[in-house]
Amino acid sequence: MGFMESDDERDSRQWAEMVRRMEMGGVDAVVGETTCVGWKREGMERYVKWQNSTGERDLAGGKCRYIEIPALMQSTVVRRDSMCLEEGFRDDKKWCIDLYFWMRFWETGGVVARLGAEKGVFYWRQHPGQQTRNHGRLSIENLRRCKCEFVKRALGEGAAVEVWGVGITLEGWVEDLNEEMGAAVEVRGVDWKGGRAKGERAWREESGKVMRLFCFGMDAARIKVRDELKELWDDETCWFVA
Repeated sequence: MGFMESDDERDSRQWAEMVRRMEMGGVDAVVGETTCVGWKREGMERYVKWQNSTGERDLAGGKCRYIEIPALMQSTVVRRDSMCLEEGFRDDKKWCIDLYFWMRFWETGGVVARLGAEKGVFYWRQHPGQQTRNHGRLSIENLRRCKCEFVKRALGEGAAVEVWGVGITLEGWVEDLNEEMGAAVEVRGVDWKGGRAKGERAWREESGKVMRLFCFGMDAARIKVRDELKELWDDETCWFVA
């Protein structure tokens, strides 16, 4: 299955290359390169650049979905039986359909391959009235609440949660996770934007199973965090969110 919207464009060969990769086996979805056309805006250009930078290693297991929507539905071909049609792909008033699909896709063990620009490009048309900019389901706050629902589902029982970050992003994640988790799970905010000594002290005070979520939306900030905490970092219990 693939998707197009009426004001977008695509290199004609991209569909064929995506299907060809799907037919090679071993994957449930294939995502291709995206570029913005039309109304130029730095923020959307940066978002698409990040999407295109997520290689197959980043897409393995799908933890990047807690940062942002890792691929547009229009830049994706997916096996119909991987669409989670009863729950994962539907249109309602609660969640953004793209994010909810990817959340369910990886929750059920989906595997993704990525193709580069040499295999064709999807052209995502930008304009002031598009829903990506204006629809309530696509607000930062609503996307975060959707991520919190799936963080809870992924954690299971018995884990405390720390959220590391600063400012309103940290406050929003702590508030929404507390609401989603309820009284049974402790959610604690750690006001931190770097500085190895402070990070180590906060880390080492804890005992037991602790899931740590790092609220850093920019690539440079995530690289810095990983570098500063590289001796303490554990991919199983340390996730980036944004």
